[in-house]
Amino acid sequence: KTKVLHHYVELQLQANESYIQNTINMNYFMDARSMQAQVEQVLDKRSGSTFGPPGGKHCLCLVDDLNLPYIEEYGTQNSLELLRQLIDQRGVFDREDPGF
Repeated sequence: KTKVLHHYVELQLQANESYIQNTINMNYFMDARSMQAQVEQVLDKRSGSTFGPPGGKHCLCLVDDLNLPYIEEYGTQNSLELLRQLIDQRGVFDREDPGF
């Protein structure tokens, strides 16, 4: 399934060069900090605490193996919660400057 999806996305990205791809392969040891680092690795820092893809482009993130991160003692998977926050609120907190 992963190979088919990657092939399809590659074909779409070749047809439209205004997108960049970020593939995130989750594993048992994935925590929120490493998830955030992988999401931000293809993004540029803009003004203040705003991040975004390089000028004039859109970012397409493929997240593989969503069910693999470890489950904490409280029943949560913090990397998936960070992903949910990113989708729901269209952003995440800055780990270097947690102030408002």
